[in-house]
Amino acid sequence: MWKALAIISMCLMLVGMTMFGQVEKGPPPDLLPVYVKGKAGFINRQGKMVIPPKFDGVRHFHEGRACVEIRDRYGYIDRTGKMVIPFRQGLDLDDFSHGRVPIVIKGKYGYIDRQGNVVIKPQFDGATFFHRGLALVDSEGLYGFIDPAGKLVIPLQFDRYPVFYGDFLRLESGGKHGFMDRKGRIVSPPKFDSTRDFAEGLAAVASGNKWGYLDETGKLAIALQYDDASSFSQGLAAVAIEGRYGYLDHTGQMAIPLQFSAAEKFSDGVALVHLPDGTKGLVDKQGKIVTLNFSFEHMKPFTEGLAVVKVGGKYGYVDKQGTLIVEPRYDRAYSFNQGLATVAREGKYGLIDRTGKVVVPLEYDHITHFLEDRARAFDQQGHYAIIDRSGRLLTPFMFLPHEGEDFGFHGGLAYVEWEEGNGYINREGKFIWKSE
Repeated sequence: MWKALAIISMCLMLVGMTMFGQVEKGPPPDLLPVYVKGKAGFINRQGKMVIPPKFDGVRHFHEGRACVEIRDRYGYIDRTGKMVIPFRQGLDLDDFSHGRVPIVIKGKYGYIDRQGNVVIKPQFDGATFFHRGLALVDSEGLYGFIDPAGKLVIPLQFDRYPVFYGDFLRLESGGKHGFMDRKGRIVSPPKFDSTRDFAEGLAAVASGNKWGYLDETGKLAIALQYDDASSFSQGLAAVAIEGRYGYLDHTGQMAIPLQFSAAEKFSDGVALVHLPDGTKGLVDKQGKIVTLNFSFEHMKPFTEGLAVVKVGGKYGYVDKQGTLIVEPRYDRAYSFNQGLATVAREGKYGLIDRTGKVVVPLEYDHITHFLEDRARAFDQQGHYAIIDRSGRLLTPFMFLPHEGEDFGFHGGLAYVEWEEGNGYINREGKFIWKSE
């Protein structure tokens, strides 16, 4: 069961949200894993081999240590390649965080430091990596959080997997809900019937059928008086009384009067609202309404002044004045990012600009998001090439998808694999190193 928990935790990290909150990509590593004839070592960013390939597997360096594997046993090397924590039972392919990494001894989880010393006694049935000063542990079916000294900051009390959203953890007891912070302090005991996560310093809470807002000290900042309440977004939150919606500001003042039959969150300075006559419109933060003069089945949040809309089963883009800028002609459409959006028709993907002009022809089986102004475009055989934001092919279609830490460009380099080998390319698609 714990292995599944660890996998879930890592998957959440990879999509940017963990049990602790957002994970940001760190500075680019200066030592890079490579594989030569099935063995792993490290090169520097200039492509010079600095730690010879002799391991069955390796991880990136974290806090001056890299986990290495030989015959299913794990240890840690320093940046010179010296073995500082010998291969031993109980270690896994983990990274150091806050100077700690989990270890299993006689079936119990504890932690060792960067020299391999046991610094947190093995006593738990499961343990994860540290993030923002806390690690999730469990014992006898109950979960809690420890700090790097091993102190139980948040006691073993949760019978379900606890998740931090931002700086707060939702509590539940007897069907009631409350909040706890990262220091284990009860911000609000479980006394509300419903809660939403904190956003912009406030959380929507309900007792009975009435909603209000709690601040981060646990004080009821906006009284329980609304029939419905959403989380704050861009300084405003949609609330309702007797079937009419409007928007509150952080002080609890009604910034946009109760007048809509439905109201959604603000994004890019506007929000989608439903008017009492059945039409839909966009409202800005001053309450000005632009009625949309066409019907649509779905609208995504605005980004860069445009929103994806679905009309007659096809996707296009609308601006904040309610004008269709890109006619609904695509089978799939994604939000704009730095002036470009991915679209698809009849199973082929391309890129358009904010005027609807096709920048990259719809001829690829898939296009990934851009990292450092570079994306991967896939052909029918499952190989990919690197393209820039103009659609220029920088490499042949020769690379294969792969799993692991290395994904896309980071610091001007990207790890790539193909049938015969692996290597690193720069942003121009040139190899700085490749296996023979």
